[in-house]
Amino acid sequence: MAIRRATIDVFLSQTVKTAAAGVLRVVVTVGSGIAVCFGIATPFLADSSWWLSPTLIIGAVTFFTTFFAFSAPYVTGIGIRLPTYARASKEHLKRFAANVPPNTPIVLKYLGFYPTVQTRHVQFRDLRRIIPANQFVNLEHVPRTTVNQLQDGGIKAWAARRYWGRFLVDISGDRSRVPGIIEAIWPQIPALGSNGSLKAPPVKPERGSAAMTNRIPSTDTQRFVPLPPRFKEKKK
Repeated sequence: MAIRRATIDVFLSQTVKTAAAGVLRVVVTVGSGIAVCFGIATPFLADSSWWLSPTLIIGAVTFFTTFFAFSAPYVTGIGIRLPTYARASKEHLKRFAANVPPNTPIVLKYLGFYPTVQTRHVQFRDLRRIIPANQFVNLEHVPRTTVNQLQDGGIKAWAARRYWGRFLVDISGDRSRVPGIIEAIWPQIPALGSNGSLKAPPVKPERGSAAMTNRIPSTDTQRFVPLPPRFKEKKK
């Protein structure tokens, strides 16, 4: 059966996990806001201690910052744009998923600071798996144009990576219409270097008949064929 849409969801998070992630963000955001507002209003109340207001404000801001510093946006869905041949049937889709091209467009749907689903369009080659993964973050988006800046950018680059570049993906319990595709795609995402480098590890070229067939001959192997000598002009 052919696939009509050019972009399909290869991963959808479980409804319970998505709802829990959204509710948690609502509780943290609203709770921190209420604590800050109450801390501001405390000095105007009678019989209030002088330390109560700064304690509430500092505590709420610290809790809010710490929560989002050690957590990452929760990915609720992953879409992938398919080429024409991959939409012919599910068998063609599985073959495509077994070897995803680096320039394949990917759509990430996630819950960030707010409990509303946001969307980010990336390319497959700009994704990195964080190894070892933990319960807070396991995926990072590293645009090619900012690799060097993020690598040597100091605390600003670290904050950008931490708050806007990292995600949490729980591929267990996928409820998409194409089960098994995300399990085939996930191991193909390059891992971060062992030293924390943002650049993907180099891929060693395959040695074989297929690789030699597609090889472009170098210039030193091209023989020079001289032109035929010109006929000498007859002397008058």
